[in-house]
Amino acid sequence: MRNRKGGVRRPSTHDDPESTFLPPYDARLKDLVMAMYRGRINHWQTTVPLADLGVHHPPTLARTQTALRADPKLRGATLKVLLDKQPALVAFRDETGRLVMFDDYLFYAVALDAGLTQVTVCIMDEAEPIH
Repeated sequence: MRNRKGGVRRPSTHDDPESTFLPPYDARLKDLVMAMYRGRINHWQTTVPLADLGVHHPPTLARTQTALRADPKLRGATLKVLLDKQPALVAFRDETGRLVMFDDYLFYAVALDAGLTQVTVCIMDEAEPIH
């Protein structure tokens, strides 16, 4: 984007409408996802109780929940996708062994709000790298 003087300006988070739902950058998680995509770590998909799934960045969840309260149409559309397509939330195990979701705070917040008890997750297992 160009500013008034013709120079290029750096985009701010306010330019991206999705920034409300995005956690801050975490190099460890980026590396974990890239290793999964490259086939270097095991991952599998399963259904887990929503109560057993934590979140990596609680402030992002709080922002997402606030945005959903302000936009009921977004909540309704997201709930429809969640129920119809059952997308998998990407999760990993933290140091204590608890499953932690970090990629889709919008679906997680809608699932909580709708009272869903089970969600589909893709669990990345960094403990067993593929050689």
